[in-house]
Amino acid sequence: MRQWVLSFPIPLRSLFAVHPELLAPVLQIIHRVIATHLIRQAGVKRSQAATGAVTLIQRFGSAANLNIHLHGLVLDGVYHTGAEGAPVFHPAPALTDEQLQALLGKIITRPAIANERLSVNHAGQVVLKLKTPYRDGTSHINMSALEFMQRLAALVARLLRRVFDIDVERCACGGKLKIIAAIGAPAVIERMLTHLGLSAQPPPRTPARRIDLYQAA
Repeated sequence: MRQWVLSFPIPLRSLFAVHPELLAPVLQIIHRVIATHLIRQAGVKRSQAATGAVTLIQRFGSAANLNIHLHGLVLDGVYHTGAEGAPVFHPAPALTDEQLQALLGKIITRPAIANERLSVNHAGQVVLKLKTPYRDGTSHINMSALEFMQRLAALVARLLRRVFDIDVERCACGGKLKIIAAIGAPAVIERMLTHLGLSAQPPPRTPARRIDLYQAA
């Protein structure tokens, strides 16, 4: 047996506290990633092998603070059906640091769009490399920066609605919102904000922080 202890960033802890039903699919992802690794290490097909795990969900930290994290006991190997139909246990070799980093990367997930598939061409267009080319052979999509932001905004709006039940297309009064104008000129935006008594300066950007995979999971 091997114990896996996984913690989550603070925003996710709060999300899981409010929506505990989300933990079930997260556990399924974690188990699937670890099980797939163990099966590959055993050199057998997924349809012919299986592993097992028991996971305890801890909701508090040592300071009686909200700290939802997971303690999982996972078989350090897989059971494979032998020639006589009896299950045979295949122990897995110890994980290397590189393998652990790769597993954590899959569990923690990645951005919605992998950075390595995005670039900017000489015309200033955003170039998105498709993970799988279309049937007509198209392998890249070129779009203006505004078109790219429009796509991201639409995806974020759907994500807010699905995860937080926030519908950006519906007013608090219950009516449906619609876009009547899209203003992109900075000078016009600044004049409107100033007229409304609002700051025309964007909020300061917080510097990006490096998160070590060993600390994040």
